[in-house]
Amino acid sequence: MVNKAAIDKVIASIRGEVERTKDLGFNMGFAVENGETDRTKRGCGTVACIAGHTYVNKVGRSPSRVADNYNWSELFDTAQEELGLTGEQRAQLFFAENTKYYDNLEAITPGQAIRTLEHLRDTGRVSWYV
Repeated sequence: MVNKAAIDKVIASIRGEVERTKDLGFNMGFAVENGETDRTKRGCGTVACIAGHTYVNKVGRSPSRVADNYNWSELFDTAQEELGLTGEQRAQLFFAENTKYYDNLEAITPGQAIRTLEHLRDTGRVSWYV
């Protein structure tokens, strides 16, 4: 069962409303990276995907510090557990599996990610087309 409170925190994080991640931008193509394109247009020096936002909020370290040293598997496993996702939901949410975005995650906008997270929170299903 999905963790609605954790999903709400990720939504707020992507919007820039969480103190710890106010300087963390969004780019679905990068787990947590410094110097990549920020799709929020807030001009953040560090960006993260949905899993990255979840992980940074969970571990309580600064985004730039996480970007300098994280374990890819640990990041995605922690995010999956925190959000209460099944393996199928993980693949669909973190990698847009079986969608037109699978090979171009960077095309996903913050608004699309937020709508997808809201849909997941409300229905338990991942859909990148809401």
